[in-house]
Formats: sequence, C-alpha cells, structure tokens
Amino acid sequence: MKRFFFTVACLALSGAALAHEYYGKGFTLIHPWADPSPPKATRADVYMHFDGVEQGDRLLRASSDIATSVEVRGRGGKPAAQGIEVRPDTVLKPGGAHLVLVGLKQPLELGRSYPLAIEFEKSGTMHVMVSIGAH
Repeated sequence: MKRFFFTVACLALSGAALAHEYYGKGFTLIHPWADPSPPKATRADVYMHFDGVEQGDRLLRASSDIATSVEVRGRGGKPAAQGIEVRPDTVLKPGGAHLVLVGLKQPLELGRSYPLAIEFEKSGTMHVMVSIGAH
C-alpha cells in the first residue's frame, strides 16, 4: 500500500512539473525558476527556457509585485536594452541571459512560487509563476 501512495505522489509531482509551461505565439516558455534568497537580499536572478520555437519573438521587459523593478540581462549579465531574442536555442541560465528582480520586497522562500509578468514583442504580456528552488 505504501508503494501505491508513493507512486501516486510521484505522478502528481511530475504532473505539476509538466504544468509549469506557458504558451506564446510560436513558442513554449518552460519552468521559470530562481534560487531561494537570503533574508536581506535585494536582488534575485530568474531563469527559464524556451521550447518548440517556431516563430521568433523578443522578450522586452518584465515586472513583478515582489520587486521594485525587473532588469533584462543579456549574455554575461550585461543590460539588454533591446531585450532578449527568443530563438530555438534560447535559454535564460546562470552565466547567460536572464532576468533580475531588483529591490526585493520579501525573501524568495524555497518551495514557493511568485508572480512575474513578461512582455514579449509579438506575444504580448505573459503572466507566469516563478518556482523557487525547483530546477
């Protein structure tokens, strides 16, 4: 019986992970995530990747109620004034392009999710949830 409940729990968790997809025009945004932040942190990096990119787009800007602003950063952490181009190989990852929550209003807690609005050139605004610690 324990094995049955373990199997059901694993299936539920895998279903939750699969449900962490968001659909734009010609692409799928998969699993936005960030690491937990220390209690006094003022910044946090956000990562994600894109799949099934059939039509290019551009990530222009983002906002969140949990930060005073969100910066769009290109490769090497440099500001991406023109945004980030969404192509088949686009991955927002540590050391590469990513988003930065600036002026955190609260710590990012392990296991929680927080809202983020991402504006794309063609797809408009996409409302996503950033999972903390699940990557």
